[in-house]
Amino acid sequence: MRPVEAVLPGVGPGSGCAVTADQARRIAAEHFGLTAHAESLGSRQDANFLLTYDDGSPAAVLKIANQAFTTTEIDAQDTAADLIADAQPGLRPATVLRDADGNRRAAAVDTDSGPVTARLLRHVPGGTLSGPRHLPPRTVAAMGRIAGQVSTTLSGFRHPGLDRVLQWDPRHAERVVGQLLEHVTEADRRTAVWSAATEAWAALLEVADRLPRQAVHLDLTDDNLVRSPDNPLPLPDGIIDFGDLTDTWAVCELAIPLSSMLHHDGMEPHHVLPAVRAFHETRPLSAPGHLAVTCGPYALQLSFPDAVRPAPTADAPVRAGDPLAALPAGTRFHVSLQEQAVSAVPPLVRPEYAPGWLALTADPAPLLGLPTSATAPQPDLLARREAAFAPVQEHYYANPPRMERGWRHHMISAEGRSYLDMVNNVTPLGHAHPRSSPRCASTPPPSTSSPAPSTGPCPNSGTEEPNDRPRPPGPSPVGGIIR
Repeated sequence: MRPVEAVLPGVGPGSGCAVTADQARRIAAEHFGLTAHAESLGSRQDANFLLTYDDGSPAAVLKIANQAFTTTEIDAQDTAADLIADAQPGLRPATVLRDADGNRRAAAVDTDSGPVTARLLRHVPGGTLSGPRHLPPRTVAAMGRIAGQVSTTLSGFRHPGLDRVLQWDPRHAERVVGQLLEHVTEADRRTAVWSAATEAWAALLEVADRLPRQAVHLDLTDDNLVRSPDNPLPLPDGIIDFGDLTDTWAVCELAIPLSSMLHHDGMEPHHVLPAVRAFHETRPLSAPGHLAVTCGPYALQLSFPDAVRPAPTADAPVRAGDPLAALPAGTRFHVSLQEQAVSAVPPLVRPEYAPGWLALTADPAPLLGLPTSATAPQPDLLARREAAFAPVQEHYYANPPRMERGWRHHMISAEGRSYLDMVNNVTPLGHAHPRSSPRCASTPPPSTSSPAPSTGPCPNSGTEEPNDRPRPPGPSPVGGIIR
């Protein structure tokens, strides 16, 4: 096993292979009998080229491995891709191509940098999710679901090529940060990075010995998940680049794509939750035979045989007297009640983060004579909208926000969040115009819909008073305006 310092950028063998497009074209012809044009696809550690015929149609991807990769490691990567292709027919991994006899199309090639391994891989069309563009919740969930499918498929995979040390492996994060810290030139930022890293590492060490390990792809980022070419939405189903395949904590398969989401426009930590939920539905994050019940600062931990399934589902509330697990007579189990370290609850948070913090404290709303912040689910909300709106007034979100009122060029949701309205055709007038609002508010509502309040909203006007000042969010008529 190589030390992690040997594979750090700038210290070890380098970040890629120095192969030109012309050299790639000759390699394809001489070693694989393929006459094609070569276009560099770029890579941080390998050399990848799209090979195309004269008519522009793709022939294959020529992948020239980094010299640091052994043939055993490359064999593990190809085997893992084949496993996923066989077990997950809905996914499109970049598998190695084979000849008529079933042999992998791979060859040892001499380059200016020395001998390397070249392979022909399946071309996965569609384009990646790279770049800063916004990722809608469906895309985020799809990324988490793919990570779960890959994790499930590779959970039993064993291969000597997995025994490697990579700087991308979170198990070595503290050493990697320490090695690279000197490249952060600003003293204040360098101190902040090291402080955050050491704090996170200390928290991780408390649970590290309990984290399950397995084979993972370790690089299911937006750069390596390919969009489906048959879907107008940016939904991935393709997987490329198995170069970081290794054996590490199983949860890393989820952590890596989550980190890649956060650099996209508008993304915040709570926006990755659909990916966490989708991963957990496919590959449960809680290990079999373990149950944790939290109440305030305390955590009740139960461990029992893997064959026993806990009665409560994940994140479900548990009340006094509720069964936790049915254990056969004579079953040995372990139970402990511990006081868990929790973060100090801040005095104010944004609405989207409130549910997480309220799990650590009591809701003070009843003390103020207000209803609790926990809102009852409204599964019929879209159905109510369809009954009240014309069919041409479609909505553009899988889970549309509930808009209560408008003011000028803003829309205000039931959660009190303000949105810039770039959907409604209100540019000349704006919402809640002080002259048009009173007239709309005095118009009797249609008899076929639920009665609106005397100051109820009207199309493209809102409910604002003539002083042109927004009022605090209040009850939303007919479930709110949904776009």
